[in-house]
Amino acid sequence: MYALAGAPRPGTSPAGYPYAAGGAGLNDVTTGTNGACATTYLCNAGPGYDGPTGLGTPAGLAAFRSGPHGTLSDVVRDAASGKAVAHATVGSGLDVATTDSRGAYRLDLPAGTVKDLTVRAFGYTSSAPATLTVTDGQSLTRDFRLVAIPREKVHGTVEDGSGHGWPLYAKVTVDGSPEAPVWTDPATGAYELSLPKEADYDLRVTAALPGYEPAEQTVTVGRRPVGRSFALTADPDAATAVGYTLAREGSTESFDSTTSAPQGWTVANASGTDNGWEFDDPIQRGNATGGSSSFAVVESDNWPIGPHQDSRLISPVYDFSGSESAELDFKTAYLYNPNNQRMSVDVTTDGGATWQTAWATSTTSGDGRDHRTVHVPLRAYAGEKAVQLRFHFVANWGYYWSVDDVYVGTRDLVPVSGGLTLGTVRDSRTGAGLVGATVADSRHPDATTVTVATPDDAALGDGFYTLFLAGAGKHTLRASAPGHVTGDRATRVRTDRTVRANLRLKPTPATSG
Repeated sequence: MYALAGAPRPGTSPAGYPYAAGGAGLNDVTTGTNGACATTYLCNAGPGYDGPTGLGTPAGLAAFRSGPHGTLSDVVRDAASGKAVAHATVGSGLDVATTDSRGAYRLDLPAGTVKDLTVRAFGYTSSAPATLTVTDGQSLTRDFRLVAIPREKVHGTVEDGSGHGWPLYAKVTVDGSPEAPVWTDPATGAYELSLPKEADYDLRVTAALPGYEPAEQTVTVGRRPVGRSFALTADPDAATAVGYTLAREGSTESFDSTTSAPQGWTVANASGTDNGWEFDDPIQRGNATGGSSSFAVVESDNWPIGPHQDSRLISPVYDFSGSESAELDFKTAYLYNPNNQRMSVDVTTDGGATWQTAWATSTTSGDGRDHRTVHVPLRAYAGEKAVQLRFHFVANWGYYWSVDDVYVGTRDLVPVSGGLTLGTVRDSRTGAGLVGATVADSRHPDATTVTVATPDDAALGDGFYTLFLAGAGKHTLRASAPGHVTGDRATRVRTDRTVRANLRLKPTPATSG
């Protein structure tokens, strides 16, 4: 950044330029924390300098130069309405400033002729390139008027795509747009937004309910409204989506045989390998993996001194076709020498022609772990019919690696019969949303949720809740909140549907005496 900003002024200290710039040319990071400490600014971001973020991040070159320069400032406005345009960029090359919420900008420019000064903003036609002559110490002003690009509607729905198919409350954002995201209607999943015409946009959808994976689609906006709907997948690895139960199916190899590899498993040693994978604890190390009885081990720190090993313990073929995800769990103990030893678990789907590494040890010197269970997601291989794993050990007088209780299986989410109920819990007197209220199903007391605030969704009040109710038919919701009388409401659950049920709670009567 200093090099791009040009030669420093003689006799000055470039390290001090950002401190003397008064914030010009820097994006000030004002929120966030990395802990707690007695001196607040050392651990918490705030206006100006602070411990975690310093003065901020570069915004152009203004904070890195002290050679001859001037400043350009004013406001960027909408040509038709005269309203301020926020988040517009004003700049030439690497000298760039961004307008604030009032459309104001301040741009530091090197002395001399500045070419191709352009203003750009989302949803507007860029200004024609301008040329300025800047002298040292000069302050110039220039306002800019941008012409808005006509817009067209993009609309659609967001729903569950893993079996239930119910509407989802979700956030829809446009990549590259500074405009606020839109939210779907919680009960219908419908959304609508307006985007400038004649361009492509990447839409990203994120569910408000936990356990769903985000989705993206590219939409081309022309001269007519565009429909684009999303079906979000419940994540079988997280397995936290409501209305689903996790089904795991697999097998565990405990290496109980002490003479050779178990049935279906093979040991493949490269030429020159001494002491490959073995199953009889050759140096009587003992099972330190946390498993019991026999285990698989490859010993490098064993006679003769300096053995070379390239040994692979290869699994049987597993069928993951028709499954949403898969996983590997194994118990292990090892002592790791990063200079002389490599250990990995690799995966093939083509009979060993190619392998992809799914897990490997860290490069930390002396990394030794006893009684450690390793979990390796195999989601990337879901749907594959012929999957094999190999435990690959390569060493030149390294240490050892032992493995036991290798579990390989599939993960699938199975829908539970029932539906979603959602709504808000409010104070019956003031109408204010009650955040932190508890909503429970009288038929299933363990089915509870807590209401939340919704500050990012102007169309939905605080005190919002979503609750999965198992089994169709009549249910009674019971809501409770501090300082309020517990209230009930009857609702009818429809299988794989969403039903809206708002509740109002009366404040607890005041007592005297």
